[in-house]
Amino acid sequence: MDYFYDPGFTPPNVIGGSSGSSANSILVHADGRYTITGGFQFNAPYSIKKGVRFFNDGSIDESFAIPGDPISVSLMLFYQEGYLYRIPNTLVPVDANGIPPSAPFFDLSYVPYIPSAPPTPHVNMYQILEDNRILVAGRFSPDTNNLEDRRQLVRVHPDGSPDLTFEPLKCEEPFHTNLIDLYPTLDGKWMVTGEFNFIEGFESPNIARLNTDFSVDTTFQSPFPDYTWSVRIIRGSHPQKLHGAIDDQNRLYISRIEPGFAYSLLGLKHLRLLADGSIDSTFQVGELAYYNINDGEHYPGSIFTIAFEPDGSLIIGGRFRTVDGQPRGNIAKLNQDGSLVQNVFHRQGADTANWQNGSNPIINVPAVNRIVHLENGGLMVGGRFSRYDGHDQWGLVRLLPEPVSVEEHTRGSELKVFPNPAADYVWFEMPEEPAHEVWSLHVFDLTGALVLQESSRGSTTMQLSLTSLQTGMYVLQVSNGKSRYSQRIVKH
Repeated sequence: MDYFYDPGFTPPNVIGGSSGSSANSILVHADGRYTITGGFQFNAPYSIKKGVRFFNDGSIDESFAIPGDPISVSLMLFYQEGYLYRIPNTLVPVDANGIPPSAPFFDLSYVPYIPSAPPTPHVNMYQILEDNRILVAGRFSPDTNNLEDRRQLVRVHPDGSPDLTFEPLKCEEPFHTNLIDLYPTLDGKWMVTGEFNFIEGFESPNIARLNTDFSVDTTFQSPFPDYTWSVRIIRGSHPQKLHGAIDDQNRLYISRIEPGFAYSLLGLKHLRLLADGSIDSTFQVGELAYYNINDGEHYPGSIFTIAFEPDGSLIIGGRFRTVDGQPRGNIAKLNQDGSLVQNVFHRQGADTANWQNGSNPIINVPAVNRIVHLENGGLMVGGRFSRYDGHDQWGLVRLLPEPVSVEEHTRGSELKVFPNPAADYVWFEMPEEPAHEVWSLHVFDLTGALVLQESSRGSTTMQLSLTSLQTGMYVLQVSNGKSRYSQRIVKH
């Protein structure tokens, strides 16, 4: 199944910027709105902001605005009746309109988190639990100023105060060790990565698994020799929560950089780990590469996000222009063994990253940072780009799946539909003289469900009302029992 640009979602060209975290967090509301945060700025006449909320058609929800200086918000989650976001070393709760409370929240400038000596404290990632307590991963001093006794995972109450019933997790070696990733598994455990050789005394360099009680799961053993292999868990596709790319067999998708090969095609690898931590040799991703127009050099491509398809295939987003030599616009589909799926995402994709202020028209190499699944089977794709499949679309695009239950007639292009896209009505011209035959009109949504049905007799040109349909893409099918014609139509 392929995915196509959705012209029913047309936000103003506002999301841009050279930051690698541009449009990095995408939250999908139950009412069809989308909240987007990241290290981006708005094109003129809009001002620099930390985040923006869109309605389902792409228009901006002006009721949402985070006040204060424009600082990059690379991570944001739904929290209570609003959101919780992270700026460097600080977690900040805001209400539904983006307004923070007056009292400080989890802030490392407050005791007991700040140490009296380096290494400095860090907030890298957090997860909100069902009872609204918060796990915070990074590097802290919750109960000591001892340089060798930093802690890497703490739990706080909903007001940000330390949860004294939680024994802070400790990693060891090197002295500046810290946790970077923190993701739940399907069976209630937790995967963590970071700069460490030991976690609670158990040797498992760079990556480990915690049990539901946060003790170390010793049945998972890191396959890497030491912490210098720079292991990261690839982000998953959940539209409301922060999940890693962990499939229903508890296989884990990671990227790693072998020491000494940081900028070569040999150093960066994308791997799948089995439930015991061993490397899955049956999964082999082809060579990913991109060309940097600024310095004229080729670099190894990266996978930043993975969305799992129902058939077991993988949609990958990241920074790459080719997969095994085949052109792809920073988004592609892989089979379960890591091989490229042909004829899917084979168009332009996210292929351009131009800035509009005139000072520097080429901001950087385009990339896809985030892919989330939508209830209608489509995708919301965010990242650093200004064009997608030839459409001016800055940093955020919605994709629709091709019809899966409707067979398209080979003569479908002979059915003329106009205007298309349309708001209220479309006219269509029959490809053959209808005479006195009865023609059946069926409209299907992209899941194959019938959403509209009419009939017509003896007319070459007919009108169809779209007023009962929601915004989106549909398939119009016209048949008379002998011939059948299909054409995609778009309601905006």
